[in-house]
Amino acid sequence: MFENAIASIRMGIEDFRQQDHDRDISAVRNLYAGTLLLAKEALVRAAPKADPALVIGAKIKPVPDGAGGIAMRQSGHTTIDFQEIGERARTFGIPLDPGALNALNKIRNDIEHHYTSESVTAIRAAISKGFPVIDSLFRHLDENPVKLLGEVWKTMLKTKEDYDQDLSDHVATMRMNRIPSTADLEQIGIEPDEFLDAFRANAIDRMTAAVTLDASGVVTIDGWQFQNDPSVDWYTITP
Repeated sequence: MFENAIASIRMGIEDFRQQDHDRDISAVRNLYAGTLLLAKEALVRAAPKADPALVIGAKIKPVPDGAGGIAMRQSGHTTIDFQEIGERARTFGIPLDPGALNALNKIRNDIEHHYTSESVTAIRAAISKGFPVIDSLFRHLDENPVKLLGEVWKTMLKTKEDYDQDLSDHVATMRMNRIPSTADLEQIGIEPDEFLDAFRANAIDRMTAAVTLDASGVVTIDGWQFQNDPSVDWYTITP
């Protein structure tokens, strides 16, 4: 599993390096898969005496052990997804930022379902969101990413640095004047839970969060975007 994680991350960055529009989706998909595999490897290593299938299995059920007790068995072959990984990582004491992982998953979904010519920006965002998660997992596993990934790791680091610099040049704050209603969020085309999760992940205080604002008035927060509209009464954006 660890070798597969390394291979997936490497393939994702190599896809990105090609600067080929047709390989953009593959780049994000491979990076995301590699991150999840790395997290699963951390879970398995945290319980070396346990059956790995039980550690990362999505469905576990008790069965009679023939001696008056029960034993745990995996039901099916499905393993935990990104939502379940965060919860299990907390239980196992593994450092894993669920907000960053959720943002990476959001970018993956967006680029797969809303494929546009702006996908290079989405890939840079995915690498930026995934890098700290991957870095923390490598450190937790006591593995050296520079040795394992070489130039791929350097590419990830440089991409994150460039992306973070771009963000710092367009930092803004979003102030909620009141809690948005479902109708408010429908107006800007965002699911309520998705918005609130993204806002809280970037919150400076309860009602203010850090966002980016480009010259055309497009607001970006944790991977999703909407057009800043001065007529909306429940939030304000301050450059």
